[in-house]
Amino acid sequence: MIPTLPFIYIIIGVAIDDWLRNIKKRIDNTEIFTHVLVTYPIIISFIFAAAFFSIYLRPDVRITASNWIEKNFPENSTILVESGNVIDIPLKGNFKIISLFFYNLETDTQTRSEIASGLEEADYFLIQSRRVFVNHQRLPDLYPKTARFYNALFDGKLGFEQIKELHSYPMLQIGNWKLEIPDEKAEETWSVFDHPVIRVFKKSKQLSKQEYEKFFEI
Repeated sequence: MIPTLPFIYIIIGVAIDDWLRNIKKRIDNTEIFTHVLVTYPIIISFIFAAAFFSIYLRPDVRITASNWIEKNFPENSTILVESGNVIDIPLKGNFKIISLFFYNLETDTQTRSEIASGLEEADYFLIQSRRVFVNHQRLPDLYPKTARFYNALFDGKLGFEQIKELHSYPMLQIGNWKLEIPDEKAEETWSVFDHPVIRVFKKSKQLSKQEYEKFFEI
C-alpha cells in the first residue's frame, strides 16, 4: 500500500484546496480559518510522531519481557507460547518452551490435541501479541472453537491466571505529566510485529488433557 500514499496525499490536498475555495465564498476572516485548519493537524501530527518515536528510545518490549521472565520464573519452568510472531520469547533462561501455531486451532484436530497437551504440561502460558485472540474473538460465528478457547482463558476457566502485562505504547512525558496512547488495536504490522502487548499467564489449577479438549467442543 505504501507506493499509493503520495497519490493519496495529492488527492487529499486537492480536496482541501477545493473545500477552502468554497468556504471563502461563504465566510469572512478566511485567512484566520485557513491558518487554524493548517496548524491544527501539524501540531497533532508532531505530538503523535514524538510519542511514537519514544517507543524506540526504550528497550524492545520482547527484551523487557524476556528479562522479566528470567527474573521471575523458576528455572526449568515449562512455558507454552503462541508461535507466528516475530520471535518466540523468552530469549534466554533455563526453560522448556512449547511453541504451537494457534491459528490452526479452528480447523486442525492435531493442533487442538497438541494445545491440550501443552496446556496440561505448561506452568506458564504467554500470549505474545493480540494477533490470534482479537481476530477470532470478534468473529465467534466464524471461529467458534478459537473464540471459546480464548474466552475461557481470559475468564480463568482454563486454570491460568494473568499475572503480568508488558507493553511499550507511544508516550509523551514531561515531569510528572504523562500521555500514553494505547494502540494495541491498531494495524497488525504496528501492534503485533513492532511493539506487541505481551500477556503472561500462570497456571493456578491443574486440568487434564481431556478437560482441556472439552473447551474445543462446540
